[in-house]
Amino acid sequence: MESFSERKSDDTEASIANDIDDKALIVDGASAGHKTKWTTVEFVATADLRAEEATDKPADGAYAWMVIFACFISLMLSIGINDAYGVYQQHYQLTEFPEATTAVISWIGTVQFLIMSIGGVLSGFLCEHFDTRVLNAVGAVIMGIAFIGGSFCTSVGQLMVTQGLL
Repeated sequence: MESFSERKSDDTEASIANDIDDKALIVDGASAGHKTKWTTVEFVATADLRAEEATDKPADGAYAWMVIFACFISLMLSIGINDAYGVYQQHYQLTEFPEATTAVISWIGTVQFLIMSIGGVLSGFLCEHFDTRVLNAVGAVIMGIAFIGGSFCTSVGQLMVTQGLL
């Protein structure tokens, strides 16, 4: 990659660059053949002003709080339910499926955690190619359908599909 000093083509630009030391930045101007010089100080000051302009809006507001609330709900539904599976397992063991062994019922939570872990790789790929808001909305719909479907389940195998896989 060539440096700015190597890109100078005529004597006028070379003399300007020598006058303002090696800390000059020669950039193309708006019109063809026109060169504009910026010193490092001017370039940094301009960058600082642009950074201030980008952050002058307040971070709080109704929309910001809605985003925080949506993130809370999303994390609660995805990670919180997996971490609190013991509560579900106890309920399933005592009331829903007393004839099933604890080992069989624990496979529901195992499949659920496995799908969440493997899904992280797939969701990373999808987030690079699609809008994350759309993906989050689709995931919320799938989880909602899965939990509603799980409430109608009559066997451990059905729960593995609804609560585990979906």
